[in-house]
Amino acid sequence: VLVAVNANQRDKLEKEAEAASLAAEQQMEEEVQDMPAYDLEENAYPEVNNVVRAYYDAQASGDVETIASLNTYLNDIEKIRIQEMSKYIEDYPVLNVYTKPGLDENTYVAYVYSEVKFTDVDQELPGLKTYYIGQDGDGQYFINDGTYDDTVRNYIKEVTLQDDVVDLNNKVVVEYNDLLAEDDELNEYVAYLKEKINEDVGVILAKEET
Repeated sequence: VLVAVNANQRDKLEKEAEAASLAAEQQMEEEVQDMPAYDLEENAYPEVNNVVRAYYDAQASGDVETIASLNTYLNDIEKIRIQEMSKYIEDYPVLNVYTKPGLDENTYVAYVYSEVKFTDVDQELPGLKTYYIGQDGDGQYFINDGTYDDTVRNYIKEVTLQDDVVDLNNKVVVEYNDLLAEDDELNEYVAYLKEKINEDVGVILAKEET
């Protein structure tokens, strides 16, 4: 009898959990359907462009203090990675910031197209990264790179699935892949650099633990 009662309770709880999950998914789908599809704007907000430029310049120079002042989420491993990576970066000659409105006033989902110039190769390498940018209490823009809640996280995901953002991402992916396919030197350098950075970061972390 006890086994039967426990089994019935378990079935009941599983059905309730399944119903709750379906209700949550349905609510999210309804919210997504109601979400307006704003056009993707290019370099439309000078203040946003300025904080992005300062952020990328700091990455190129390994200026962790500036990066930490502009980005609310920067752990110790990422700080080490940025400092090691900066040894191989000359600058970011091209930065274009594409934006869509965020959930609150003066917030933006930003898609930053960059071209990075490495110190040892002539060809710049394109890339695209997503950021959530807002204002602090003094009205200064900053990069909220991971401290937001699930509501904002889901909003970013849904905006990123809109057609114009997907087209932008696909364009950059094709450009990146074509460059590596056409330039053996660049392809080998990128592969070497990924391995080298991971190795150097691991060595530094091991020394710090010791």
